[in-house]
Amino acid sequence: MSRNNDDSDKSSPPETSVTQKIEPSFNPDWSNQTRRSRPTIDQSQVGGGNLGRAASGQRVRQDSSIPQKRKILRDSQDFESLEQGNLFTPGGKYYIEDSNGNVSTCSWGWTVYDPGNSGRVFNLTAGHCGNKGDKVYLETDDGEEVNVGEFVWSALDGTIKNIGPGRDYGLIEFYPKYRKFIHTAPGVTWDGVPVTVKGFWGPKELEQIRPYTCRLGWRSGLSCGDYQSMVSKYSFEFDGIQDHGDSGGIVWATDPRDPSNATAYAAGIASYGSEEDATTPGAKVIQPVLEGLGLQLVTS
Repeated sequence: MSRNNDDSDKSSPPETSVTQKIEPSFNPDWSNQTRRSRPTIDQSQVGGGNLGRAASGQRVRQDSSIPQKRKILRDSQDFESLEQGNLFTPGGKYYIEDSNGNVSTCSWGWTVYDPGNSGRVFNLTAGHCGNKGDKVYLETDDGEEVNVGEFVWSALDGTIKNIGPGRDYGLIEFYPKYRKFIHTAPGVTWDGVPVTVKGFWGPKELEQIRPYTCRLGWRSGLSCGDYQSMVSKYSFEFDGIQDHGDSGGIVWATDPRDPSNATAYAAGIASYGSEEDATTPGAKVIQPVLEGLGLQLVTS
């Protein structure tokens, strides 16, 4: 696999179907692989776990003339392990090699599957990370780069330099022999309580609940902040930190009924940022893909 970074815009139109593909010939010995321990986040870091909520954990109406926002959380040091490992961990680093041999990196997104064909398992990530047919590699703990899957569908309405408000979705199909290394839950704990994904929320729930929102990617680690708004049919923005390499990583909403912040609902995938406002990352909601392609989310 070459090491030439590809920053060029996409020129081919997005594909609209998921197709069968071939397996790789290489099968690494990961029999001794172990799961990494989860970093624990102190609730005091987010500026008060119950801000904007009643004591019971229910959301309360605030005076709009008095802005009340929690601090933006960023923790990259505790998530350096996302850069390398023997598991397909949400937010972990993967490499993409295109047909010209150019290599780039993104972060693993949500694991989904086709209920009509349970043998097909995918990673839902950002479309600007790869085109149909691009090979996907994982760097193992011993530094070996292994071809573990490939892009089978990609939809990008903008360009890699100007993603815009439209679609930015991609599906990576895992080769069957590597599915046992899929880890579906975010490797995050709040005050010792592991984050558990219960399902997904779409635009309706996000706008009604306006949840505390978190993002995980190999480049910037964990970042959380208040939900801002839907900015299009596909895009929403929130308070947080996001950088190149975090693209495709998971974005989830915390359930306000759980004051521990450990109950989560998949909401989106990391998509874009702004040089003018580094604290307002953009994500793409996953509901249109799940419903449009008939896929189901694999929860914790």
